[in-house]
Amino acid sequence: MSKKVVELPDIPAAGEELEDYVAALFQASGHYVEKSIVGSDPANIFELDIVTTDYAHEGAMRRLTEVKGGGWGYTDLFKVVGWMQYLKIQHGAFFVTRWDDRKTAPSKMGPLGLNVVCFNDFRAAPEEFAEKGFGTFAAQEIIELWRHSYGVERRFVKLLHKQAKKGDEGAKAAKAYPPPDQQRHLPRARSRRVPGVAVRGVRRAPEADTRIRARTGWRCVRPAVGIFRQRELQSHVV
Repeated sequence: MSKKVVELPDIPAAGEELEDYVAALFQASGHYVEKSIVGSDPANIFELDIVTTDYAHEGAMRRLTEVKGGGWGYTDLFKVVGWMQYLKIQHGAFFVTRWDDRKTAPSKMGPLGLNVVCFNDFRAAPEEFAEKGFGTFAAQEIIELWRHSYGVERRFVKLLHKQAKKGDEGAKAAKAYPPPDQQRHLPRARSRRVPGVAVRGVRRAPEADTRIRARTGWRCVRPAVGIFRQRELQSHVV
């Protein structure tokens, strides 16, 4: 049996790698992390990169996070603020890799609850993450563990979709699990809007914001490494 190794660069590329890196920072600092959340009514209303929940506080603190590895502008910032207001999430974060002459963005968006952070040196990113008050790490090696876990998850799901499309019965059965009468709202592949994959069990997530919870389906996805909870916001009450 051939062995395939998931290797990640020291500096994450724009797109999925950068999203996984930021998600890993939150996960490694003790946050509950949800990724790639789609809201529809029935057309798509929003597609969120990351939503985190910090249970270290007296009450659960939710944060909506957007990640941009390429060009960005104030239109992107105000779009995130709009999502925050719609979902009644008070805290937001917007991570970029260059300022593009917008170094005043943090002071302009801060009063609106959106923290704008630029990672232009990834060697110092964990320290800057902690300095901004997002969280601290028991060991920075955990960050890389979660990066690789997210990388394995993405490859695993993409492989199952690919094999199912070719007619592989095992992959098709994995996509169809659990049976329809036990399904909640399954997450969708970002590019094709087709049902996602669950390998074991479905369960409710911890208590969350009422508006989100009332419109959310949860499930637990267990790929080769780690436990990944994903969800999809829906327009009707579950």
